[in-house]
Order: sequence, then structure tokens, then C-alpha cells
Amino acid sequence: MISLPADTRAGDLLWIRPLRLNADEYLVLQKCNSADCSAAQVMRAWNAAGAMGPYPILSNKVRVEAGQNYMLWMQRISVKGGDSFSLFKRDSPPLVFAPTGPARLFSAADLKGARQSGPTPIAKSTTDGAAFVGTFEGGSVVRMEILRPQSAH
Repeated sequence: MISLPADTRAGDLLWIRPLRLNADEYLVLQKCNSADCSAAQVMRAWNAAGAMGPYPILSNKVRVEAGQNYMLWMQRISVKGGDSFSLFKRDSPPLVFAPTGPARLFSAADLKGARQSGPTPIAKSTTDGAAFVGTFEGGSVVRMEILRPQSAH
């Protein structure tokens, strides 16, 4: 799991760019909906094909709200046949990804195993200027950067 830097301010833009995701992986950005983070909301999710629905995603930039905690994490869900979910439920407990889709995907997916395994650990992280680059176990890579309003164009 990746948490935002301590100096993140309201109005900043969180720019997330998945550089490489494996076919069975889902990169998830969640926002806590309560002070203790007992409830959360998926703000964005990506699979190997790109941004996921149900809402159209026009940008990989998310405006940071004051007093909110955000989590960026990876969930691996094995699906027989190599297919992938493309939709998700927006409201879910923290660090729980709830995909939606056709019944055939659910019957082929190991959701129970994914929940038992939990989020995929970060294998290594580096900084590249103002950007953070995280590599998850399995080799998937994500780049995240906080853009201040004056540099967010």
C-alpha cells in the first residue's frame, strides 16, 4: 500500500500512471470516508487494459480533498481463462476491491483467495524527481506524483 506524502495539501492533484500491470492485477486508489477509515470509496481503478469503470475516466489526475486519507494499492485476482474484470463497486471496506461484471467472470475468478491474500506487497520503491515509483511483487510498476495547482496543467 502507498500512502500520500505528508506535505500533500487540499487542491493538489494526485497523478497516477500505471506503467505496467499484469493481466491478473488491479491497481486501486481508495479514499477513506471516515476518520478511522472503517469505510472507503474507490476513486480510480486500473487493470492491464487501462482505467476501469463504471464511470468514465478522462484523466489519471485526482484532486486531493482536505482532511482525507488516500491509499493506492494492488490486488491480484486470478481468473481462469485469463479474462479480467472491467467494472467495480465504488463503496467498499478499506483495502477491499469489489469487482463487478458478468456471472461467468465471477465463476472463473478466485475472489476468496484474493481476499485472503490481501494487497500485493511493494517489492521496491524509488523517487524520480518529485515522482514516486513503486514496483509491486510480480513486477507491476506505478508512478505517482503530487502536482501543485500552479504546475497542474
